[in-house]
Amino acid sequence: PPVLRMSSKTKLLFLTESFNIGGQEKALISLLRNIDLHKYDITVCVIAETGGLLPEALAIPGIKYQFVIPSAKGKAGKLVNLLKGKLIYSWLSAKWVYRLFIPHGFDVEIAYCEGFLTKLISESTSQDTKKIAWVHTDMLDNDWPLETGIFQSFDAEKKAYGKFENIICVSDIVASGMRAKYGTDNVSTIYNIIDRNDILLKSGHTPNFSQPNQTGYRLVGLGRLSYVKGFDILLDAISIAVNDYGLDIRLTIVGDGQERAALEAKARRNNITERVVFAGAQPNPYPYLKEADLFVCPSRKEGFNIAILEAMVLGLPVVAVKSAGPSEIIGTNEYGVLTEGTPESLAEGIRYILSDGTMDKYRMCSQQRANDFSIESQINKIDLLFHEI
Repeated sequence: PPVLRMSSKTKLLFLTESFNIGGQEKALISLLRNIDLHKYDITVCVIAETGGLLPEALAIPGIKYQFVIPSAKGKAGKLVNLLKGKLIYSWLSAKWVYRLFIPHGFDVEIAYCEGFLTKLISESTSQDTKKIAWVHTDMLDNDWPLETGIFQSFDAEKKAYGKFENIICVSDIVASGMRAKYGTDNVSTIYNIIDRNDILLKSGHTPNFSQPNQTGYRLVGLGRLSYVKGFDILLDAISIAVNDYGLDIRLTIVGDGQERAALEAKARRNNITERVVFAGAQPNPYPYLKEADLFVCPSRKEGFNIAILEAMVLGLPVVAVKSAGPSEIIGTNEYGVLTEGTPESLAEGIRYILSDGTMDKYRMCSQQRANDFSIESQINKIDLLFHEI
């Protein structure tokens, strides 16, 4: 009879909370789409079966999914999910959540975001399983898991990171911050994967949100509508650029979140409502980027910011507020324009890049910089990481 051989593939578990529309989720989808399934047997454990990017994730062939809180069916299903959510996020310790709800039996367990996922995987009980923490935030500057109470103390957070064999950061600045803050040396950088071909393909689609006819310069911002993303700074900067500099500007903001009503109110107070379109969250934002003249990232804090590179793939000049990720991508204004986090500084950056000759220069710089973040280089780093396991 034929000899049955055990699979030589490395069994990977990726743990994520959802597939909401965001940079981290896009990066995971690009990784799953491009990783070599001849080498890896991959399961993605998702806490909640939800999110605008979920259909795209489920369409990736060869990837297995497990949902801790599946989509609810009927009132009974919703009640069960409500209770399970309370158990996971409020009532049970991380140790018991891991034991009861997270699948076991993998060679590698990956917490694909800092915070709650890191806390869960740090409770892994398997002696033979290697643990990897994937960090998307500059924790030295923005320790949101501690600020929001996911960890009760800095010592508890540091202890959790001490249980991981590898800590992967999405930029060198984030990695440097992890070393400085937690005193750990098992830190390395793997940039978020930018799927150039997918971006170019999807940019040719028709936008889901019909925009009014626009004249003048077309600016676009992309991201969650939250305080840290700084869209309030951008709206003030647009007012300055229009009223003080006389620029004819139209801005489209692609994204949604808890700050939307406040931002719409600010646009009204600034008398720029006719110049600003809130397009909402879009699974495919690339048609909006393709139609624009300039991409603006006003975030107060960013560990990487995948949207900047998506814009660069499409040849958009970039203006961004200085923080870890944008600074690493743009450099000292080689590949775009960095500004301070004030409306005046951001408005001046917008005016500069829209001046004669400057836009064409930075279009070329954007495309050049996007080429430095190829899929191949990052997948090779991932292969080396798992090869060492």
